[in-house]
Amino acid sequence: MLKIEKVRYFHKWVGSLIAIFVCFLTASGILLNHSSYFNLYKKPIYSDLIASLYNIPRMEVKHGYSLGDSENAEPKWISQSGQYIFLETVQIAKCSGKLVGARYVSQYLAILCEDKMLLLNRKDNHFEQLFNNPKNLKSILLNGAHLDIQTEEGFKRFDLSTYQWASTHVDHNYETINAQEMPRELQLKLKELSPILGLHWERVLLDFHSGRLFGKAGVYLVDLVGVLIILLSMSGLFMALNRKKKKPQI
Repeated sequence: MLKIEKVRYFHKWVGSLIAIFVCFLTASGILLNHSSYFNLYKKPIYSDLIASLYNIPRMEVKHGYSLGDSENAEPKWISQSGQYIFLETVQIAKCSGKLVGARYVSQYLAILCEDKMLLLNRKDNHFEQLFNNPKNLKSILLNGAHLDIQTEEGFKRFDLSTYQWASTHVDHNYETINAQEMPRELQLKLKELSPILGLHWERVLLDFHSGRLFGKAGVYLVDLVGVLIILLSMSGLFMALNRKKKKPQI
């Protein structure tokens, strides 16, 4: 029969060795059980370290739409990273479609995505809600005070006073607003702010909990910790069943 001293020694040192792993596994398990409460499946990840663990290159945002010349005191560039629209380095909106244009018109900032147009009132920084947007938006035209849009069905004009769309005619020599390469400093800042595509915290916690985040070695390590936890349970039960009762002192 195993000596109780050896079992106690094993229980003490193995328990101390894997305690930190058990704490991390327990914490990740609790978070995964409450993933919907914390919206972990929606929260993006920006860490370079995690990107390297998944071998996913960080997205570089090189091109955007200039909103004015260098003398303009307001932020100059509108760009897109994934579904997020940035005004310089500030995330201001989301677009599922590709960003295809942006320009100032009167007191508004018009942001055009393939699936919708966003209208930001610069006086109160409030996005106006637009309905009945034309489908397959392509570009914004440079047409003075008018907000003319090129769509798959032709040219449309948005009336800023009535918030209505109407068909319009433009000259053949019309100009559109095109994307330009942004300053390198801004590109680097946006790279840091851009989320890692296809990853969210629920996925990372699940891979961490199973050990897959660190490859095969991580999976084997989690397996080893699991085996040691079983042995700890057995050694603890063994010590409890073999505890000697102290003799009463006379």
